[in-house]
Amino acid sequence: MMDVIHIKKPWECYAFENFLPPERWKTIRELAQEQLDNYKPNARYGQGVYFCKEDILPETNELIHKYKLPDRGYEGKLKKILHWAISPPNWFYPIHCDAIGRVTTSILYVAPEECDGTVLHKNLSKNDNADHIGAELPSEYEHEVKWKPNTLFYHQCLPNKTWHSIQNTTGSPRIVLSSFLVQPDLIPKNRNFSDQILDTEPFL
Repeated sequence: MMDVIHIKKPWECYAFENFLPPERWKTIRELAQEQLDNYKPNARYGQGVYFCKEDILPETNELIHKYKLPDRGYEGKLKKILHWAISPPNWFYPIHCDAIGRVTTSILYVAPEECDGTVLHKNLSKNDNADHIGAELPSEYEHEVKWKPNTLFYHQCLPNKTWHSIQNTTGSPRIVLSSFLVQPDLIPKNRNFSDQILDTEPFL
């Protein structure tokens, strides 16, 4: 049974433990192993990112309606970007806010059994450039959304507010399935994900 954890500090978000039922979780684990078997880290960023050609995680699509959070607002119908992210051992991504095109972010923890969760930051930086720039100030405090396979971390992206960081301090690759509802007209045209936008059922 899914356990819903409502996190209120340093900013509001949710963690859903046992997010997928057993058969769906088995399928995702098998797909993750296929990705790991073909894993080649990006020479620039270290992390391997593999975009999905179809929506293999539709369960995240209705979270925006079921679990209300402070939001930045959006225009038009939302679409989706979905990708695997495999982070090597001793990897770190600095404190940032997600790009402005992302309305919601859902990160499904997949493997290994023990790893680092997403770290939320109480940070007063105001230099968010809507494109993953690092925070200019140190954080006042942190809160880790603990790693547990089949846990989904979910938040709505607020500029200069939803600062977070990611790392992998283990000896094994860190595998997540990342799902974003996006406002298509705010997605840059020159990025590797600009042609990876998936249609979903209509959103208001």
